[in-house]
Amino acid sequence: MKLSIITINLNNQNGLQKTIESVISQTFEDFEYIVIDGSSVDGSVDVIKQYADKINSWVSEPDTGIYNAMNKGITCAKGEYCLFLNSGDGLLHSNTLSELFAQHFDEDIVYGNVIKCSKSSEELNKGIAKSDISLYDLVVNRINHQACLIKRELFSKFGLYSEDYRIASDWKFFLDTIIVGNVSIKYVDMNISFFDEEGVSSTNRGKAHEETMGILQSTIPARILSDIKELDRYKRSTVVKMYDKLLKNKILLKIYNRILH
Repeated sequence: MKLSIITINLNNQNGLQKTIESVISQTFEDFEYIVIDGSSVDGSVDVIKQYADKINSWVSEPDTGIYNAMNKGITCAKGEYCLFLNSGDGLLHSNTLSELFAQHFDEDIVYGNVIKCSKSSEELNKGIAKSDISLYDLVVNRINHQACLIKRELFSKFGLYSEDYRIASDWKFFLDTIIVGNVSIKYVDMNISFFDEEGVSSTNRGKAHEETMGILQSTIPARILSDIKELDRYKRSTVVKMYDKLLKNKILLKIYNRILH
């Protein structure tokens, strides 16, 4: 089996239905679908039962957090790759997986782009749009896990998601595998998923940053981390100065914005 799609949910009935429908509508067929619910009381279980014939495995029981639920999904998975779509997220259209797997990759981690959806807008987000990720890249940007395929064997080699963190354990996993473990990666410039910006990580950016910094300090030597922070300050100050100059010339500003987007 090529793919295991794992959805975790807690009291997000509408988001869960949207996610499930995006998965079961796929023209690609070589995947299994796993749903892990945390004993929801809002009707989510009724949604799961409604689509039970399209779901390979599901459970509704208490868990200790996001990563405990995701780890439950991993232990059930049988696919070569795992894709995590939390409730509210979903695959962009019915041919998404067919188009993605038509590219014939074999890297350990393969990722693409997401469309970030809020109540008022949609925005393309490419995250780290390249296949040679550095520590600096990972510190100042993100891999969009909703658009990321992870070889299941990596969870045996590097361990499951740490349950010591509430928000940043998927980021820690990328640090451990890509930066420290030097696994193979591939970026595909393809819009794969939509991402619900009302989710936990988006609405708790302060906590996410705090956890990320704690992970870095416990993993990366202090001198290297200091260099990364200095590079980030330099980059940001340079961009701000450049943009201030361009504000004085509307023609150049239009060109600049066109290049960025």
